[in-house]
Amino acid sequence: MTTAKLEFVRDNRLKTYTGKQYDVIIGPVANDRVFPTIQALVMGQFTVEAALVALKPYKLFDQYCFATEKALQLLRFVKSLTPREGTQMVSQESLNVVLTFITPGIIQMLMDNRQITAEAASILLYNSRLYRLLEDEETKLWHLSYPILYDMLEEELTTGEITFPEEQ
Repeated sequence: MTTAKLEFVRDNRLKTYTGKQYDVIIGPVANDRVFPTIQALVMGQFTVEAALVALKPYKLFDQYCFATEKALQLLRFVKSLTPREGTQMVSQESLNVVLTFITPGIIQMLMDNRQITAEAASILLYNSRLYRLLEDEETKLWHLSYPILYDMLEEELTTGEITFPEEQ
């Protein structure tokens, strides 16, 4: 992982990236061991340098993001793969750790944008359908950045509906 790649990840999760637009992005997956570091970086709890040090012990695996229609047009189905034996979900303990990194950012955004107290923001979040879904590892919502989760929560609070990013 390089400084430039980590800054790219951070800025994209914060929706502040203004650099070159790419058709395909290849980079490390933020799995249950790496995700808390990425989330701490996004929340400003880590500098890029501190995050690089924290990520150093981990073996990072690449993922592919096809970011444009042009890139998607190049994909061709070859075959289906079955899950490898021994793969498992994120443990509830790990998920709880991840949630401790995610929830403060959502609460802060609620406070800032709705001009409410931390207690009122916490009540909105913890009583929401989105939070119940976030606690369910199978939904994989925990991998989303807190600004995206905040947008989903605002939609729920405003309309009663939740649009998942894949559905947009």
